[in-house]
Amino acid sequence: YFFFFFLQIVTREPICDHPTDCDFVHCLVNWILPYAQRYVYKSHAAKYSQLKKSNFDFLRQLKITVVDKLFYLNVINRCGLKSKKQTEIDCLHQDHILYCTPRSDPHSIFMELSCLLFSEAPDLGFANFLHIITTMAESGSTEEQIDAFILNSQKLPKLNVAEECIWSLPST
Repeated sequence: YFFFFFLQIVTREPICDHPTDCDFVHCLVNWILPYAQRYVYKSHAAKYSQLKKSNFDFLRQLKITVVDKLFYLNVINRCGLKSKKQTEIDCLHQDHILYCTPRSDPHSIFMELSCLLFSEAPDLGFANFLHIITTMAESGSTEEQIDAFILNSQKLPKLNVAEECIWSLPST
């Protein structure tokens, strides 16, 4: 509760330097979204229902920006007071924009996606699940092997595509 309250008071304001090609991050996020959807559908049913009622607006609003360097300032929301210290980071989301650098690792990207999906509260289980899926794919596992793993060890069945639109990013 304190962490969520703290997030309401202090936010991170991104400071970006030199936008660059975002194809890799866009492809990674787009590829992982159906797996993320299965996780949210099964593990966070109330949140999934809320997202569904909004017609999954967060997907249409999500923008991915890759920059050479990324920093943030802490901002106290009530009075707009900003810290003077800029802290360099590799990944951050703010106002439906996912900021990444070429050095952003998938797990950091997935943690920021979890914050976006779960109202600023990071979900380590969500990020770890997506990271496992990514690692399996990088190691040469087929889609069938990944699906078997998800079903058997994670107990996350495939979604009924007749009832659910599979998540994807809008075309860029």
